[in-house]
Amino acid sequence: MYTTDNNIKSMCTTSTHTNSTSRMQMHRRRRGDIDITCRVPLKDIASQRILKNVELQQWEALRVTLNQNNGDLAKQVLLQDHHLTKILLLVCQHDAPSDVIEKIVDIKPELAQEKNDGSQQTPLHVLCGKATPASQERTKAIRVLAERYPQAAIIMDSNGNTPLHLLCRTPCDSAHAVSAVEAVSLAGPAAMTMENHDDETPMEMFLLSQATAVTVREEEYQNEVLKVLNRTNIKYLSNFKSSPCGEMYRLKCCQQAVFAIKRTSVSSATTSTCSLSDEFVSRD
Repeated sequence: MYTTDNNIKSMCTTSTHTNSTSRMQMHRRRRGDIDITCRVPLKDIASQRILKNVELQQWEALRVTLNQNNGDLAKQVLLQDHHLTKILLLVCQHDAPSDVIEKIVDIKPELAQEKNDGSQQTPLHVLCGKATPASQERTKAIRVLAERYPQAAIIMDSNGNTPLHLLCRTPCDSAHAVSAVEAVSLAGPAAMTMENHDDETPMEMFLLSQATAVTVREEEYQNEVLKVLNRTNIKYLSNFKSSPCGEMYRLKCCQQAVFAIKRTSVSSATTSTCSLSDEFVSRD
């Protein structure tokens, strides 16, 4: 009898504990914005979790966090938490999968405009400046950033390099490299004429930095990149010449040429006058 009473008491205690736990869980479900257990807002927990996932390169866990509550929690965190203003730069530094980068840009497009404090590089710069050969995932990510924020293609970093400069500096020996160069040059063709602090254009940097091709296939890829760069350059210059800015530039060059001719003529006339004066003086 004593044993039975103890069992009943134990069952009652367990039942009470279970009911208490379920009530707490229901309360937590009702209070979706705060963790009742530790009294910490869920958005702060999500923010810490996002940073941890990125630093440890836990991309699958990061996908889960970004899609939690249909993405509403991640959207709230990314839009409001000032600690995550550089999150896209950090993700690109760790060479994250393209779908992760695209998800973050979808939630907060202006993150693509952020720059590193020291190097003044955008996320597109970071991806294009990777020393390792281009991969399929990285090329997809480059396309995403180039399409969502094409202005980054003509932004110079602290060394005067555009993303196209950085791409042309890395080995262009695969189809992915050709595709990446094509995407960036299409987004910002003006970069073809821009010089970095070493007075190098992307084309010059490409010709100086590419190693001698080991295989016929690698040589074909390098030739493809050259074709892309040449085609972009010709198209940009032809469009520039037909634009109002190009017309003003042409008129300015013509004015300078006319001024140079007039100055030469005046100089020649002055020289002739001086020589005649000298001649008359010598006769006197």
